[in-house]
Formats: sequence, C-alpha cells, structure tokens
Amino acid sequence: MSTKTWIHCMGRHLEAKFWPNHMWIGPGGRLGQVPTALLIAHHEKADTLSFGTGASHRDGKKEAAWTRDFAATNLASLLTVGPFISIDLGPLGTLVATALLDEQSQNTEEEIVELGSKCLTNERPERVFLVTNPCHAPRVRRDLDVRWGQDVRLAELRRRTYVVSSEVPFDGVTAKDTAIFEPPHRGDDESPPYYKLVARILGIPKPNRHPFASELGSLLDKFGS
Repeated sequence: MSTKTWIHCMGRHLEAKFWPNHMWIGPGGRLGQVPTALLIAHHEKADTLSFGTGASHRDGKKEAAWTRDFAATNLASLLTVGPFISIDLGPLGTLVATALLDEQSQNTEEEIVELGSKCLTNERPERVFLVTNPCHAPRVRRDLDVRWGQDVRLAELRRRTYVVSSEVPFDGVTAKDTAIFEPPHRGDDESPPYYKLVARILGIPKPNRHPFASELGSLLDKFGS
C-alpha cells in the first residue's frame, strides 16, 4: 500500500536574479527547485504537487501560476537532463497540470501556514516534501517547526515532513553563506545571546540598513572579528 505523498515547491520571487536557474536548470545541468520537486514526485510516487506563492506576478499571473505554467511549457526539455533521461514524463505532466496553487501567501512563514491548512482540509497526506534552494532550506525548516509545532493537528505530519534542497543556491553565494545563530546550549559555552541581537537586525528600516552595516563592520573590526 503506497503512502500518500505531497510535494510542495516553495515560491521564488519572479524578480529574483537568474530565476530560470533557480527554478529550472542551473549551470552544469544542476537541478533547480521544480525539477528537484518533480524528481522526488517520480521516485516517491507522489499524489499531489503544489506551487507557491502570491508574492510576485508577471503578465497578469501570480508567482505560483507562472511557475506551474513554466514547468508545463518546459517539461519536455528534461528529457535531456541526466536523472530524467529514462523517466516517462507523462505522469509528471499530469501532476503539473493538476497542481494546487497557493496564490495568497506573501512570505515563507505564510506559505508554510497555508500549506498546513491545505493538508488538513484537502488531500490529508501522510508525508510532505518541501522543496526549496540550499540557502533557504534552514529558514523553511525553522518556520515549519515553529508554525506546525503550534498546531496539535499537524504534530504527526510534522514528523513526516522533509525539507529538500535543490542544487542551485541564490546567485553568487552558496549554502555556506546562510548564517545560523543557535541559542547557546553547551555547558562550556558562555556566549551572550547573539541570536536575539541578529533577529533585531531584520527590523531595521530600509533607509538605515546600509549605514548600519557600515558601522557594524567597523565594530566587528574593533573587537577582532
């Protein structure tokens, strides 16, 4: 008996640099988010595919619809991509054509909340794969654990939900460039709560961000970083 599986491809802003690389095929044939999602869907015999979000739009289409249509239009091109050469794309084409769209969410947290709501009211999957890029994956897992962890109805599904990275990071950076500040937890670590200070940076008004970064760089130099 197969396990009911849902694959969700996280949204990527349509104005992102080199969007086709992120979402389709990157340099050297590396798999972007959509092919990664489709490959998982094939191997895991997925029942449901979905795309996010509503955070950007182009030609009258919101991000989720644009991504789905891009996938449908370019699906045949995967026949020349290594992992797909021997795969029958017919079932994947059907999955793309019938994909669910989240055109309401405006950010990662909202997207995860909306997905949780759909999992409870629509397909009732037994496991979920969220596909994003390597730089974004830690944020996705964190927001998933926070928001689904607050809903007892999603407790069991959260244990069977996996965050999968594509092979294409944001332009000009790697997964290593995503900084992670854990709360101090080792008995021999007396570090101050840097994670609280870092979180405050996100609240700095846009006009002040570059001056702040300049002063912060000078401060780090002063203290030997």
